[in-house]
Amino acid sequence: SKDETLGLVQDALLRIGPAEVQVLIQVIKSAPFNILLGRPFLCVIQARTQDFRNRQQTLEFTDLETDKRIQI
Repeated sequence: SKDETLGLVQDALLRIGPAEVQVLIQVIKSAPFNILLGRPFLCVIQARTQDFRNRQQTLEFTDLETDKRIQI
């Protein structure tokens, strides 16, 4: 079964590295994760991920305030 959304938090600030991004958060009662960032979010910040054999991963995205690319 799927958990129902308990509510929404609009325009919440999410800090990613040195950047802050406004997001819409859907609140649910219980989940096996702290936060789940989906494709719509990744598209908005123009994200690009790179996965490595040693299980490392980099995330490069656009800071929407400055239009600069950031890598973490």
